[in-house]
Amino acid sequence: MARTHHHDYTRKDGSVVTVEYTFKEGSEPTYSPMHGAEGGDACEVEIVAAFSETSEDVKLTDEELSELDEWIACNHVSEPDDFYDPAEWRD
Repeated sequence: MARTHHHDYTRKDGSVVTVEYTFKEGSEPTYSPMHGAEGGDACEVEIVAAFSETSEDVKLTDEELSELDEWIACNHVSEPDDFYDPAEWRD
């Protein structure tokens, strides 16, 4: 299962929605003298859930989803895989 991340998104009406998402980094473009430049793969963003203080399931509009995808793609900061130690979460 992919690690999820959270982002507090402020809607146009001023309400705040917490968005849970997964993020997979893309790859850098490469250049070969023989084949020229080849574009890298784009990052992948998947919105898993959205919720607020009053509702566990918030429906996001297509415009909001598009805005979130763009924001996450530009602003997500990846942590190294060993940043989270599963042993810390055990009781």
